[in-house]
Amino acid sequence: MGNVEQVVIARRTGFCYGVREAIDEARLAASRGKQTHTLGQVVHNEGVIAELDAQGIATVESLDDVAEGAAVVIRAHGVRPDVMARAEARGLDVIDGTCTWVIAEQKAIEGLVAEEDDRVALG
Repeated sequence: MGNVEQVVIARRTGFCYGVREAIDEARLAASRGKQTHTLGQVVHNEGVIAELDAQGIATVESLDDVAEGAAVVIRAHGVRPDVMARAEARGLDVIDGTCTWVIAEQKAIEGLVAEEDDRVALG
């Protein structure tokens, strides 16, 4: 293992507004009578998860646990592109709650990968 040459702290740190957006989108879908799930915990807060569950919004760990045609909310920190493609291919109503900041970071990382530079992204 080599030496660390440089550590760069991201400009954006802390709680993301995208979590609130994803929760709101899940509630909206459920209020319209749509069977709604979140793919993984939408937020690491047991109180919020219990509240969503009481509203009929179930947390699932796999797309296999979501019935065809149901809504699945992608949480604020997003999923890999292949997971998104699989959800769409299964005919799920995908509600992409990925935070816009996360999307920007994903695109930046894609650019770095394209440069074939060795990088590590944390956070």
